[in-house]
Amino acid sequence: MTGRRLAPLAEVAGQITADGGSALAVPADVTDSQAMQAAVTAHEERFGRLDIVVANAGIVPVPGPVLDCPSAVWAEVLQTNLSSQHLIATTFGRIGAAARQLTDCLDTPDRPGFASTTGAAARHDNAQFYCQMLG
Repeated sequence: MTGRRLAPLAEVAGQITADGGSALAVPADVTDSQAMQAAVTAHEERFGRLDIVVANAGIVPVPGPVLDCPSAVWAEVLQTNLSSQHLIATTFGRIGAAARQLTDCLDTPDRPGFASTTGAAARHDNAQFYCQMLG
């Protein structure tokens, strides 16, 4: 798992481990290409390969109309919510529709599948759903 803050990652990793699973918590900023590459390397070293990536990063720093959002804040929103999706996809392997990628992932285990949700659409159970799809 990758996210900005180690404490919540470690908590979830601990829960997964307590339930008999394996987990690795790697803190990283999704807008930082070196951090994302380090996350890929850490996961591959631990597990041998990546089977699926769920890009679930998103921010809403100023709730309200877009027209009321300062330009600098809007640039940060685009970097985190949009540009990071491209960075994650290119770092982790490929981008495409989630259903197609899940099928492709099973057929080509050397490249991870990719699914993306951001902001208010993000749900805590997305990763669980996609992992269940892979069995």
